[in-house]
Amino acid sequence: MRKAMIGALVALVTLVLVACSSDKGIVVNVNFEHLSGLEKNDPVLFENNVAGHVRSVQYHSDGTYTAQVVIDEGFVAAATEYAQFQVVDDPESQGGKGIQIRLTQQGGAPLADGATVTGIPAEEDLAAKIRRELDAGIGILKEKMEQFGRDIQSFPESQQYQDLKKALDDFATELGRKEKETRERLKKEWLPKLQQELDALRKRLRQDGHEDQMAPLDKEMDRIRKI
Repeated sequence: MRKAMIGALVALVTLVLVACSSDKGIVVNVNFEHLSGLEKNDPVLFENNVAGHVRSVQYHSDGTYTAQVVIDEGFVAAATEYAQFQVVDDPESQGGKGIQIRLTQQGGAPLADGATVTGIPAEEDLAAKIRRELDAGIGILKEKMEQFGRDIQSFPESQQYQDLKKALDDFATELGRKEKETRERLKKEWLPKLQQELDALRKRLRQDGHEDQMAPLDKEMDRIRKI
């Protein structure tokens, strides 16, 4: 009886020690616009290792969320000013989520215990955001094309032209940051639609003898294809 009680006590103490040790390290508050299924106790991951856990999730009145994460002592060095925190699928739990820490570069000042950072949207949220922005940009382009009429000389200097060029540049930059699988999926889904609209614009410019004005836009599209 006594041995059983002692054994139970040892087990309890061990559990307490494990619980305490899991909270060693630092706590970081990560703000997200969407949680994408993230929950309390989901893992924090760094280079395929469990580097901590989500201590709590708080909803705010403005519709945003804050995930308070504990980064274990052995992975505190990964929590620097160059760390990105993103909601990802948990590879060890089907349908589960976690927070992935990615370093955009080495070095940098370490995050203080209790620091607050802005999280990166989950891949599906980011893809949806890109879709919305591209749809809006293409819609604006088609609408303005009707307004330009025959006065095509001013097109390269117009705000719409500059916005389109910048949108292509931003899209190329964003693609370059993605993992290969996500990058190829976005290219497959969006490049044909972008090319269709650019071809329509090319046809209009050709009719007015100004096809050479497509060169900067073609350059951006070539950049996107090569990423």
